[in-house]
This record gives sequence, structure tokens and C-alpha cells, in this order.
Amino acid sequence: MNNFRLPGAVVCALAVALAVSPLPGAGVGAKGAAPLREEPSMQVLSKGVLAVIDESVFEVVTPKPVKDSLSYERPLPLDLIPFAIRNDRYYSIGTAFAISETEFLSAAHLFDIGGESLYTEYYIRDRKGNVCAVDDIVKFSDNQDFIVFTAKGLTAKKTLPVSKSFALNEQVRITSLGEPVEKSRHVDTCGRVWMIHVWQLEYNDSRVMAFSLLVPGGAITVMKTGQTGTANEFLTDLKTLTDFMVYPYYGTFRHWEEFLKSGEYLPRAFADVRFSFRTGEKVSLRTKRVAVEYTPELFPVSEQSDLSLKFAFFREKDAVVWDICGITMGENKSNNNHVSIFREIRPHPSLKESFQTRWGKIGAQEHPYNGTAYSYEGSTFIHALCPAFRDKQAAPRDYIYTVRVGMEGNVEAPKIEKKLKSAMTVITLSE
Repeated sequence: MNNFRLPGAVVCALAVALAVSPLPGAGVGAKGAAPLREEPSMQVLSKGVLAVIDESVFEVVTPKPVKDSLSYERPLPLDLIPFAIRNDRYYSIGTAFAISETEFLSAAHLFDIGGESLYTEYYIRDRKGNVCAVDDIVKFSDNQDFIVFTAKGLTAKKTLPVSKSFALNEQVRITSLGEPVEKSRHVDTCGRVWMIHVWQLEYNDSRVMAFSLLVPGGAITVMKTGQTGTANEFLTDLKTLTDFMVYPYYGTFRHWEEFLKSGEYLPRAFADVRFSFRTGEKVSLRTKRVAVEYTPELFPVSEQSDLSLKFAFFREKDAVVWDICGITMGENKSNNNHVSIFREIRPHPSLKESFQTRWGKIGAQEHPYNGTAYSYEGSTFIHALCPAFRDKQAAPRDYIYTVRVGMEGNVEAPKIEKKLKSAMTVITLSE
């Protein structure tokens, strides 16, 4: 019969949760003997508390596999394994606590519910070695990592009280992780440069790995925490994940001015992007394919004016590139007055009908691509093809440039038509 030993962490937790009593006579010397020196930090659990632990704390176990399909060149040195573990019919995987006469609380991750495993039978074992099968699951949360269950034929003699209310201890925020222990970079399939930082958390033997991507106004970060020895195992997963991260390149003119100074951390697609502005005077944006430069006659220019760049994968000659396919420049981040330029791409024949229908409307200059004002969700819009693409008799193209102007409220047609006409004059195409 095996003696059941509680993990040290459990004993510590119970020592905090339950009442503790000083050792009888501690700090008081026997008559005629030198007084014992009192150690304020040395307290032990009373016999009453130990009795509760003995009867209310159980070991979670699962049967060892009987079959071993492997063949070995020589007998395994099983004698190196401690006798009690070697001869135990079960693997010890965790701890359970009696919270009522018939219900037991444990960690959900021990039971691997929903996952495929050879370990499908679970039991709890008391300190005397008696084993009872886990029966009904009463409560379960994978996210909160707890499970409440019953055990066949078992009634707990003593239980641990569960508080229905709690008060949080004083919280102290971590203000810095300190200097990273590792720094590197990763370039994803879009040519975006991710900064990789790894921090060591000594207090719990873990590491934090963060992938950060600079964007106008700041950065987005994907973060993962794991035990020190296994932290690098999810490096490949995070690198793969970055290929599927979609985040808009959007910010105020001031944010863009700062972002474009990021040098080596800029994506490849920004190699030809040039941007500048002067409040109250003009704004200029130049990319590989499009240039836009306007004054406040079109829309006011300020630090709070905003710019959004939309990206997509498309073919360029014999290669597939990730590049700018949409530009929106707005009067102010708090309103919907803007001018947009879109590089519309001919959809592949395999795409569903809605894509083909939309492409047909663009080429035929049908609503809403016919230069006629229309209202939508409290704003007025007007959308038309760039002049170089309006000839319906021209040879089929793989892309078409369109321009859209949007203004808040119910704007009269002549006014927004004038805005569209002005917008066409400040746009220069390089393809």
C-alpha cells in the first residue's frame, strides 16, 4: 500500500486557505531550561487541520497502459525507477478536493475532455490507497480550468468549505518586463517585418514571446507565454500565424509621418511610398502606381486628417505581389469626408458569381460606378472610373482604377460632382 504525499504547492495553498496554529509551547521555555527562540515565520498546521487534509484531499490517477507495442534491444532498467512508482498500477496526475460529501473539485486540464487519448479512465485515491472511479461531471470549464465531479461509491468524511464570495488582494501591476533576453526579426510572406522579443519571468520559470508589427500610431502584438524549456516550441507556430494576420494600415497624417520613418522595419511594399503634408496648405502621397496631391480646396489638411492604405495579393507580370490596392484620404478622423482611389482587379473565373457581377458593373460603368450621387447610411457618395479607363470599346483589362468621394450628410448632387471632378485632377496614375 502506497503512502500518498501531497505536492508541495498544494500544501502551501492549503496552509494559506486554512487556519494555522503555532506549535504548542512555541516561544515558551520549559521550567529551568533556556527559552526557545521564537521564529515568527515558522508556523505549522494544527492536528485538526491535518485531519481535514487527510480526509478531504485526494490523488487523481489514471491506469497505466497494460500493452506496450515497442520492442527493446535489452530489458529496460526499471530498477532505476523508485519502487513505489514502478509497482503502482496508476499514474498520479494531480489532486482533487472534497467540497461536499459527494462532490470533488480538480483542474480541468487533468482530464483532457474533448481530446483523443489512451487515458480515458480516471480515479481518485485517498491516502490509504483506496481507489474510486470518477463518475458524473457536475461542472466543467476548460477556460477557467476547473471540474467538479462525483466518485462511485465514495462519500467524503470531511470537506473543504467553498466560499461563495471573495475579495481580491491588493493588486500590483507589472510596469515593465525588463530587457528582453532574446531579440530577432521575422519577415512574413507579405514582406512585413515582425520584431521578436523574448522575456524571462524568473518567478515562475516561464518565458514571454512577443511578435510585434509596427503600424501607424503604434504596433500590434501577438504574445505567447510558456514554460522556459518549451517556449521555443511555439516559435514556428507564431511565425506561421503572422502570414494570416490582417490589420489595416490606418492613421492620422501625423501618425503616418512618424511611421514612414521606421526604416528597416517597414514592409517591402512601402519601399516606394512617400508622404508629406503641411497643415492648411497641402498633402502629398506617392506610391509605385499612384500619386495624390491636393490642397484644402478639395478637403482641409491637418494633423488629424487621416489616411488608410488597403493591401491585396495580385499578379504583376509573372509574379504574385502584396501591394497597395486602395487609398483613402480623409478630412478628419472624426468625420466621413474623403476621397478614395481603388485598383479593382479582374476576378479569377473560379470565384463565385457575385465577384463576376461586380466586375461587370465596374467595366460597364453601371451604378454605383456611373458618376451619379447616391446616399448610404447618412452620407453622400459618388463613384466613377478614372478617365483613362472609361472607354468601353478598349481591350479588356486585368485592372481598372476608380475614384470615390464621400461627404457626410445629404449633399446636393452638383456639389459632390464638383468634388469628384476636382479629385480626378489631383490623381496621377503610373500604370
